[in-house]
Amino acid sequence: MRLFFAIVFASVAFASVVVIPRVEDVDSFSYRAMARGEPACRPYANRVLHPMVVRAVMKAGVGERTAFVVVMGVSALAFYVLLLGRTWLVCPSWKMFFLLLSPLWWVWGGNIYIQDMLTAALTALLFLVVHKTSCARTGPRMWRAALVACVAVTLFLMQLTRESSAVFALALALLAWRERDSLLAWIAVGAMALGMAMVSLIGLNSLPNVNELSGLAYMACKVLANGVRNFTGLVPWNDGYAAHLACYYPDPPLWKCTLPAFLQWGNVHEVGVYSFDPKTIGVTFVVWLLYFPGALVLAWRLVVSGKGLMRLFADGGWTQMPLDVRLAFVSGGVFWLLTPFCGPSLMRLAGYSWPLFWVVLPHLLVGGAANPRLPCR
Repeated sequence: MRLFFAIVFASVAFASVVVIPRVEDVDSFSYRAMARGEPACRPYANRVLHPMVVRAVMKAGVGERTAFVVVMGVSALAFYVLLLGRTWLVCPSWKMFFLLLSPLWWVWGGNIYIQDMLTAALTALLFLVVHKTSCARTGPRMWRAALVACVAVTLFLMQLTRESSAVFALALALLAWRERDSLLAWIAVGAMALGMAMVSLIGLNSLPNVNELSGLAYMACKVLANGVRNFTGLVPWNDGYAAHLACYYPDPPLWKCTLPAFLQWGNVHEVGVYSFDPKTIGVTFVVWLLYFPGALVLAWRLVVSGKGLMRLFADGGWTQMPLDVRLAFVSGGVFWLLTPFCGPSLMRLAGYSWPLFWVVLPHLLVGGAANPRLPCR
Protein backbone atom coordinates (compact mmCIF):
# COMPACT_ATOMS: atom_id res chain seq x y z
CA MET A 1 0.00 0.00 0.00
CA ARG A 2 2.81 2.42 0.85
CA LEU A 3 4.51 1.67 -2.45
CA PHE A 4 1.24 2.35 -4.28
CA PHE A 5 0.82 5.74 -2.58
CA ALA A 6 4.48 6.57 -3.22
CA ILE A 7 4.14 5.85 -6.93
CA VAL A 8 0.92 7.88 -7.18
CA PHE A 9 2.36 10.96 -5.49
CA ALA A 10 5.70 10.68 -7.27
CA SER A 11 3.69 10.75 -10.49
CA VAL A 12 1.88 13.87 -9.25
CA ALA A 13 5.20 15.55 -8.42
CA PHE A 14 6.54 14.68 -11.88
CA ALA A 15 3.34 15.78 -13.62
CA SER A 16 3.47 19.10 -11.81
CA VAL A 17 6.64 19.86 -13.73
CA VAL A 18 5.97 18.26 -17.11
CA VAL A 19 2.21 18.54 -17.68
CA ILE A 20 1.01 21.67 -15.85
CA PRO A 21 0.73 24.77 -18.09
CA ARG A 22 3.48 27.29 -17.50
CA VAL A 23 2.56 30.51 -15.72
CA GLU A 24 5.45 32.95 -15.73
CA ASP A 25 5.75 34.86 -12.48
CA VAL A 26 6.68 38.53 -12.63
CA ASP A 27 10.10 37.52 -11.27
CA SER A 28 10.77 35.03 -14.07
CA PHE A 29 12.38 37.59 -16.39
CA SER A 30 15.24 38.22 -13.94
CA TYR A 31 16.03 34.54 -13.40
CA ARG A 32 15.97 33.79 -17.12
CA ALA A 33 18.38 36.68 -17.69
CA MET A 34 20.71 35.36 -14.97
CA ALA A 35 20.66 31.88 -16.53
CA ARG A 36 21.84 33.48 -19.79
CA GLY A 37 24.65 35.27 -17.95
CA GLU A 38 23.01 38.69 -18.12
CA PRO A 39 22.84 41.09 -15.15
CA ALA A 40 19.69 41.31 -13.02
CA CYS A 41 18.54 43.70 -10.34
CA ARG A 42 18.54 43.00 -6.63
CA PRO A 43 17.18 41.12 -4.73
CA TYR A 44 16.84 38.63 -7.62
CA ALA A 45 20.56 38.89 -8.33
CA ASN A 46 21.25 37.53 -4.84
CA ARG A 47 19.59 34.19 -5.67
CA VAL A 48 22.45 32.84 -7.71
CA LEU A 49 22.50 29.06 -7.29
CA HIS A 50 19.37 28.17 -9.27
CA PRO A 51 20.31 30.17 -12.41
CA MET A 52 23.88 28.84 -12.15
CA VAL A 53 22.65 25.23 -12.17
CA VAL A 54 20.31 25.96 -15.09
CA ARG A 55 23.15 27.62 -16.99
CA ALA A 56 25.34 24.55 -16.41
CA VAL A 57 22.60 22.36 -17.93
CA MET A 58 22.28 24.76 -20.87
CA LYS A 59 26.01 24.41 -21.57
CA ALA A 60 25.36 20.72 -22.27
CA GLY A 61 23.41 21.81 -25.35
CA VAL A 62 19.96 21.93 -23.74
CA GLY A 63 17.56 24.77 -24.56
CA GLU A 64 16.77 27.38 -21.93
CA ARG A 65 13.20 26.30 -21.20
CA THR A 66 14.12 22.61 -21.19
CA ALA A 67 17.00 23.30 -18.80
CA PHE A 68 14.63 24.99 -16.34
CA VAL A 69 12.23 22.04 -16.64
CA VAL A 70 15.05 19.55 -15.97
CA VAL A 71 16.24 21.40 -12.86
CA MET A 72 12.67 21.75 -11.62
CA GLY A 73 11.92 18.07 -12.23
CA VAL A 74 15.01 16.83 -10.41
CA SER A 75 14.34 19.26 -7.55
CA ALA A 76 10.70 18.15 -7.23
CA LEU A 77 11.69 14.47 -7.14
CA ALA A 78 14.47 15.14 -4.61
CA PHE A 79 12.10 17.15 -2.42
CA TYR A 80 9.53 14.37 -2.50
CA VAL A 81 12.02 11.58 -1.74
CA LEU A 82 13.79 13.49 1.06
CA LEU A 83 10.50 14.53 2.62
CA LEU A 84 9.25 10.95 2.74
CA GLY A 85 12.66 9.72 3.84
CA ARG A 86 12.22 11.56 7.13
CA THR A 87 8.47 11.33 7.70
CA TRP A 88 7.88 7.78 6.45
CA LEU A 89 9.35 6.46 9.71
CA VAL A 90 6.92 8.60 11.69
CA CYS A 91 3.52 8.82 10.05
CA PRO A 92 1.25 5.98 8.82
CA SER A 93 1.20 5.88 5.04
CA TRP A 94 -2.37 7.03 4.33
CA LYS A 95 -2.01 9.95 6.73
CA MET A 96 1.30 11.00 5.23
CA PHE A 97 -0.07 11.14 1.71
CA PHE A 98 -3.24 12.85 2.87
CA LEU A 99 -0.99 15.50 4.41
CA LEU A 100 0.63 16.11 1.04
CA LEU A 101 -2.64 17.31 -0.48
CA SER A 102 -1.91 20.94 -1.30
CA PRO A 103 -1.84 23.27 -4.32
CA LEU A 104 1.90 23.61 -3.66
CA TRP A 105 2.77 20.92 -6.22
CA TRP A 106 0.65 22.62 -8.88
CA VAL A 107 1.74 26.20 -8.11
CA TRP A 108 5.45 25.53 -7.75
CA GLY A 109 5.47 23.04 -10.62
CA GLY A 110 3.94 25.66 -12.91
CA ASN A 111 6.64 28.23 -12.09
CA ILE A 112 9.61 26.53 -13.68
CA TYR A 113 11.71 29.71 -13.71
CA ILE A 114 11.49 30.25 -9.92
CA GLN A 115 13.78 28.56 -7.39
CA ASP A 116 11.02 27.46 -4.99
CA MET A 117 11.33 23.71 -5.59
CA LEU A 118 15.14 23.73 -5.41
CA THR A 119 14.92 25.62 -2.12
CA ALA A 120 12.44 23.05 -0.81
CA ALA A 121 14.70 20.15 -1.79
CA LEU A 122 17.67 21.70 0.01
CA THR A 123 15.48 22.44 3.04
CA ALA A 124 14.27 18.82 3.20
CA LEU A 125 17.91 17.71 3.01
CA LEU A 126 18.73 20.07 5.89
CA PHE A 127 16.06 18.53 8.13
CA LEU A 128 17.30 15.03 7.37
CA VAL A 129 20.96 15.91 8.04
CA VAL A 130 20.11 17.86 11.21
CA HIS A 131 18.23 14.82 12.52
CA LYS A 132 21.22 12.55 11.86
CA THR A 133 23.58 15.13 13.40
CA SER A 134 21.50 15.34 16.56
CA CYS A 135 21.41 11.54 16.82
CA ALA A 136 25.20 11.35 16.42
CA ARG A 137 26.06 13.50 19.46
CA THR A 138 26.96 10.40 21.45
CA GLY A 139 28.58 8.55 18.54
CA PRO A 140 32.03 8.62 16.95
CA ARG A 141 33.45 12.14 16.68
CA MET A 142 34.58 11.78 13.08
CA TRP A 143 31.11 10.68 11.96
CA ARG A 144 29.45 13.60 13.74
CA ALA A 145 32.04 16.02 12.34
CA ALA A 146 31.17 14.80 8.83
CA LEU A 147 27.46 15.33 9.50
CA VAL A 148 28.06 18.84 10.88
CA ALA A 149 30.04 19.59 7.72
CA CYS A 150 27.03 18.41 5.67
CA VAL A 151 24.83 20.81 7.64
CA ALA A 152 27.24 23.65 6.87
CA VAL A 153 27.37 22.85 3.14
CA THR A 154 23.57 22.58 2.94
CA LEU A 155 23.02 25.91 4.72
CA PHE A 156 25.65 27.53 2.50
CA LEU A 157 23.91 26.30 -0.67
CA MET A 158 20.53 27.42 0.70
CA GLN A 159 21.90 30.91 1.28
CA LEU A 160 23.08 31.01 -2.34
CA THR A 161 19.58 29.99 -3.42
CA ARG A 162 17.42 32.41 -1.45
CA GLU A 163 18.23 35.02 1.20
CA SER A 164 15.30 33.93 3.38
CA SER A 165 17.31 30.78 4.16
CA ALA A 166 18.87 32.84 6.94
CA VAL A 167 15.72 31.97 8.94
CA PHE A 168 16.78 28.30 9.03
CA ALA A 169 20.38 29.12 9.98
CA LEU A 170 19.42 31.48 12.80
CA ALA A 171 16.71 29.14 14.12
CA LEU A 172 19.11 26.19 14.08
CA ALA A 173 21.81 28.24 15.82
CA LEU A 174 19.39 29.27 18.57
CA LEU A 175 18.02 25.76 19.11
CA ALA A 176 21.48 24.17 19.08
CA TRP A 177 22.81 26.76 21.52
CA ARG A 178 19.97 25.99 23.92
CA GLU A 179 20.99 22.34 23.72
CA ARG A 180 24.56 23.33 24.57
CA ASP A 181 25.70 22.23 21.13
CA SER A 182 27.91 25.25 20.50
CA LEU A 183 29.69 23.61 17.54
CA LEU A 184 26.48 23.20 15.55
CA ALA A 185 25.32 26.70 16.53
CA TRP A 186 28.52 28.39 15.33
CA ILE A 187 28.64 26.27 12.18
CA ALA A 188 25.09 27.37 11.28
CA VAL A 189 25.93 31.06 11.74
CA GLY A 190 29.24 30.67 9.92
CA ALA A 191 27.66 28.93 6.92
CA MET A 192 25.04 31.68 6.69
CA ALA A 193 27.67 34.43 6.88
CA LEU A 194 29.86 32.72 4.27
CA GLY A 195 26.89 32.33 1.95
CA MET A 196 25.98 36.01 2.32
CA ALA A 197 29.58 37.03 1.60
CA MET A 198 29.69 34.83 -1.50
CA VAL A 199 26.42 36.25 -2.79
CA SER A 200 27.70 39.80 -2.26
CA LEU A 201 30.91 38.96 -4.13
CA ILE A 202 29.11 37.36 -7.07
CA GLY A 203 26.59 40.20 -7.25
CA LEU A 204 29.07 43.09 -7.31
CA ASN A 205 28.04 43.99 -10.85
CA SER A 206 24.32 43.41 -10.37
CA LEU A 207 21.81 46.18 -10.95
CA PRO A 208 20.21 48.04 -8.04
CA ASN A 209 16.65 47.25 -7.00
CA VAL A 210 13.83 49.03 -8.81
CA ASN A 211 13.65 51.79 -6.18
CA GLU A 212 17.46 52.19 -5.98
CA LEU A 213 17.36 51.81 -2.18
CA SER A 214 19.70 49.97 0.16
CA GLY A 215 18.85 46.32 0.66
CA LEU A 216 17.52 46.80 4.19
CA ALA A 217 15.42 49.86 3.30
CA TYR A 218 14.00 48.14 0.22
CA MET A 219 12.98 45.04 2.18
CA ALA A 220 11.42 47.12 4.97
CA CYS A 221 9.35 49.12 2.48
CA LYS A 222 8.40 45.94 0.63
CA VAL A 223 7.16 44.26 3.81
CA LEU A 224 5.08 47.32 4.71
CA ALA A 225 3.61 47.66 1.20
CA ASN A 226 2.73 43.96 0.96
CA GLY A 227 1.09 43.96 4.38
CA VAL A 228 -1.04 46.98 3.44
CA ARG A 229 -2.03 45.43 0.11
CA ASN A 230 -2.93 41.98 1.43
CA PHE A 231 -4.77 43.05 4.59
CA THR A 232 -6.56 46.20 3.40
CA GLY A 233 -6.95 45.75 -0.37
CA LEU A 234 -5.20 49.09 -1.00
CA VAL A 235 -2.56 48.76 -3.71
CA PRO A 236 0.45 50.96 -2.80
CA TRP A 237 2.09 53.06 -5.50
CA ASN A 238 5.33 55.00 -5.87
CA ASP A 239 6.68 56.84 -8.88
CA GLY A 240 9.96 54.91 -9.06
CA TYR A 241 8.30 51.49 -9.09
CA ALA A 242 5.62 52.60 -11.56
CA ALA A 243 8.28 53.97 -13.94
CA HIS A 244 10.10 50.62 -14.04
CA LEU A 245 6.94 48.50 -14.32
CA ALA A 246 4.65 50.73 -16.36
CA CYS A 247 2.76 47.71 -17.72
CA TYR A 248 1.44 47.00 -14.22
CA TYR A 249 0.48 50.63 -13.58
CA PRO A 250 -1.02 51.90 -16.87
CA ASP A 251 -3.38 54.36 -15.16
CA PRO A 252 -2.69 57.25 -12.78
CA PRO A 253 -3.04 56.42 -9.07
CA LEU A 254 -6.23 57.15 -7.14
CA TRP A 255 -4.26 59.33 -4.76
CA LYS A 256 -0.67 60.45 -4.43
CA CYS A 257 1.46 62.97 -2.57
CA THR A 258 5.00 64.28 -2.88
CA LEU A 259 7.34 63.23 -0.11
CA PRO A 260 9.34 65.81 1.87
CA ALA A 261 12.90 66.13 0.60
CA PHE A 262 14.41 64.24 3.54
CA LEU A 263 12.16 61.21 2.80
CA GLN A 264 12.92 61.06 -0.94
CA TRP A 265 15.16 58.00 -1.05
CA GLY A 266 16.44 56.40 -4.22
CA ASN A 267 14.09 57.18 -7.08
CA VAL A 268 11.02 57.45 -4.84
CA HIS A 269 9.67 61.01 -4.81
CA GLU A 270 5.93 60.36 -4.69
CA VAL A 271 3.83 57.73 -2.94
CA GLY A 272 0.14 56.99 -3.07
CA VAL A 273 -2.63 54.45 -3.58
CA TYR A 274 -2.98 53.00 -7.06
CA SER A 275 -6.29 51.19 -6.60
CA PHE A 276 -8.58 49.45 -4.13
CA ASP A 277 -9.17 45.72 -4.57
CA PRO A 278 -11.28 44.38 -1.66
CA LYS A 279 -11.22 40.79 -2.89
CA THR A 280 -7.49 40.76 -2.06
CA ILE A 281 -8.40 40.59 1.62
CA GLY A 282 -10.49 37.45 1.14
CA VAL A 283 -7.88 35.83 -1.08
CA THR A 284 -5.21 36.54 1.52
CA PHE A 285 -7.04 34.75 4.30
CA VAL A 286 -8.20 31.86 2.10
CA VAL A 287 -4.69 31.15 0.84
CA TRP A 288 -3.05 31.81 4.21
CA LEU A 289 -5.34 29.51 6.18
CA LEU A 290 -6.33 26.83 3.67
CA TYR A 291 -3.17 26.20 1.64
CA PHE A 292 -2.60 22.81 3.30
CA PRO A 293 -6.14 21.34 3.50
CA GLY A 294 -5.08 17.77 4.28
CA ALA A 295 -2.88 18.97 7.12
CA LEU A 296 -5.66 21.13 8.56
CA VAL A 297 -8.09 18.18 8.66
CA LEU A 298 -5.59 16.03 10.54
CA ALA A 299 -4.66 18.95 12.80
CA TRP A 300 -8.35 19.24 13.72
CA ARG A 301 -8.29 15.57 14.69
CA LEU A 302 -5.45 16.37 17.08
CA VAL A 303 -7.49 19.15 18.68
CA VAL A 304 -10.59 16.97 19.04
CA SER A 305 -8.57 14.10 20.53
CA GLY A 306 -7.00 16.40 23.09
CA LYS A 307 -3.53 16.28 21.52
CA GLY A 308 -3.43 19.97 20.66
CA LEU A 309 -0.41 22.20 20.28
CA MET A 310 -0.49 23.09 23.99
CA ARG A 311 1.04 19.68 24.68
CA LEU A 312 4.15 20.90 22.88
CA PHE A 313 5.01 22.92 25.95
CA ALA A 314 3.60 20.63 28.64
CA ASP A 315 5.63 18.13 30.67
CA GLY A 316 8.83 18.95 28.81
CA GLY A 317 7.26 18.00 25.47
CA TRP A 318 9.13 20.69 23.53
CA THR A 319 12.55 19.50 24.69
CA GLN A 320 11.62 15.90 23.89
CA MET A 321 10.96 16.70 20.25
CA PRO A 322 13.76 15.88 17.79
CA LEU A 323 15.90 18.86 16.86
CA ASP A 324 14.82 18.82 13.23
CA VAL A 325 11.14 18.87 14.23
CA ARG A 326 11.71 21.89 16.46
CA LEU A 327 13.61 23.55 13.63
CA ALA A 328 10.67 22.88 11.31
CA PHE A 329 8.25 24.29 13.90
CA VAL A 330 10.17 27.55 14.30
CA SER A 331 11.11 28.12 10.65
CA GLY A 332 7.79 26.94 9.21
CA GLY A 333 5.90 29.03 11.74
CA VAL A 334 7.92 32.13 10.85
CA PHE A 335 7.28 31.68 7.13
CA TRP A 336 3.58 31.04 7.75
CA LEU A 337 3.22 34.22 9.82
CA LEU A 338 5.17 36.32 7.30
CA THR A 339 3.39 35.04 4.17
CA PRO A 340 1.07 38.07 3.73
CA PHE A 341 4.04 40.44 4.10
CA CYS A 342 6.34 38.77 1.55
CA GLY A 343 4.61 39.68 -1.69
CA PRO A 344 1.44 39.57 -3.79
CA SER A 345 2.17 36.04 -5.10
CA LEU A 346 0.52 34.39 -2.10
CA MET A 347 -0.06 31.06 -3.84
CA ARG A 348 3.71 30.69 -4.18
CA LEU A 349 4.82 32.22 -0.93
CA ALA A 350 2.41 30.30 1.32
CA GLY A 351 4.17 27.12 0.26
CA TYR A 352 7.30 28.11 2.18
CA SER A 353 5.54 27.22 5.44
CA TRP A 354 5.46 23.53 4.45
CA PRO A 355 7.82 22.40 7.28
CA LEU A 356 5.18 23.33 9.85
CA PHE A 357 2.63 21.06 8.18
CA TRP A 358 4.74 18.30 6.65
CA VAL A 359 7.42 17.78 9.31
CA VAL A 360 5.90 18.88 12.62
CA LEU A 361 2.37 17.55 12.13
CA PRO A 362 3.41 13.96 11.30
CA HIS A 363 5.34 13.91 14.57
CA LEU A 364 2.28 15.07 16.51
CA LEU A 365 0.04 12.55 14.78
CA VAL A 366 1.86 9.65 16.40
CA GLY A 367 1.43 10.87 19.93
CA GLY A 368 2.54 14.47 20.03
CA ALA A 369 5.41 16.07 21.81
CA ALA A 370 4.90 13.88 24.88
CA ASN A 371 6.33 10.93 22.96
CA PRO A 372 9.94 10.00 23.63
CA ARG A 373 12.49 10.91 21.03
CA LEU A 374 12.18 9.06 17.78
CA PRO A 375 14.73 6.32 17.29
CA CYS A 376 17.76 7.43 15.29
CA ARG A 377 17.97 5.40 12.12
